[in-house]
Amino acid sequence: MIKYTKIFLLPLIILFYSCGENPFESQPVDVIERGEIVKILSEYDVSQAELNLLFNEFDLPGGIEINLRNGIKVISAIYRTIDYNGNPADASGLFVIPKTQGIFPLISLHHGTQSKRDNVGSQSAMFSLDALVAGALGYVAISPDMLGLGISNLVHPYHIADVNANTSIDFIRAVKKYASQNNIQLNGQLFLAGYSQGGYTAMAVHKKIQNDLSNEFAITASAPMAGAHDLVGTARFIISNNNYERPSFLAFMIYSYSRVYNLGDLSQFFQHPYQNLIPTLFNGSLTTEEIDGALPNTLSQLFNESFLNSMRDSSEQVMTNLLQQNSLLDWAPQSPVLIVHGNADTYVPYQNAIAAKERWEANGAPNVELVTINGGTHTSSIIPAILTAISWFEGFRIEMGNYIYASR
Repeated sequence: MIKYTKIFLLPLIILFYSCGENPFESQPVDVIERGEIVKILSEYDVSQAELNLLFNEFDLPGGIEINLRNGIKVISAIYRTIDYNGNPADASGLFVIPKTQGIFPLISLHHGTQSKRDNVGSQSAMFSLDALVAGALGYVAISPDMLGLGISNLVHPYHIADVNANTSIDFIRAVKKYASQNNIQLNGQLFLAGYSQGGYTAMAVHKKIQNDLSNEFAITASAPMAGAHDLVGTARFIISNNNYERPSFLAFMIYSYSRVYNLGDLSQFFQHPYQNLIPTLFNGSLTTEEIDGALPNTLSQLFNESFLNSMRDSSEQVMTNLLQQNSLLDWAPQSPVLIVHGNADTYVPYQNAIAAKERWEANGAPNVELVTINGGTHTSSIIPAILTAISWFEGFRIEMGNYIYASR
């Protein structure tokens, strides 16, 4: 549930001197199938020297350096997927191709909470820095915007597992087809990762592929970071106190569920005047920080008293059942999983990491590791978590150009 901070903005200005749009006309609607690119919005190259200049601007913890291996091609695109009801819909995203010879693994990277429609990779690469790094390390990297963001005008299905899994998987399909059509060789490996909401989405994708699409995809490994896998437990943790410093997060989830699942009037969830204000706040024009400024931190002022009390005493059924339906504890990932979480996280409680590891292993998951960032908050853990995941993934890499890696 975190956004990339403004520290990334200044260095990325360097990148945009290299940008050049190269759109082509969309194909007729009736010939575009699910999992295909509809239109390229922009594409441009970034050299290894430019990338080194960019990332040298970062003050990484412990003097860590990112040893980039190659330049990249950055592509923003619209692709065909489905909406909440299974109807054809268009979504957008960014993907990155290594500018070097080799046979590449594919990695799908999922962003944290975004409420402003333009604050995603297809609109600005500053919101997909992890994909730029992965591409420069020799991965074909994808960063889906998700429904309701980028070019999509739908309500974003915030923490709704199957919908977000479908959107991400269709972008994987689209990029694989692009690679095949452009003589870009993939080695068959597929990695999944994300931070905060992205950590949750990564595991929603993992579950969907394992349960329904194992004949189409084989997951090499997943690294969910600071994800809310236990949605019921997370909601109860937040409302156990009457104050929450990021009210936009909980309001976003309740609003999204009410619209995707057609739950009726918002007054059953929100106090006056917020039941009327919420749709405007989440219309895609505001950041979560701006929305936080328009909402009270005191939950009893924001939420309907009856709803809040019933959530607290566990008597509420409708929302609780939907949160349970979208939680990701009751399954057993069969591919290796690395959970990374800071134990001082007050946005997404660290208990999510403990519960996920315990439940997945109890259900039969053979390889789940947990790395705890001691004293790490939701914000301070971002860079250490991503660097930990990158290092862990490298142990699974089997081939990239002249680089050969041992497969675990």
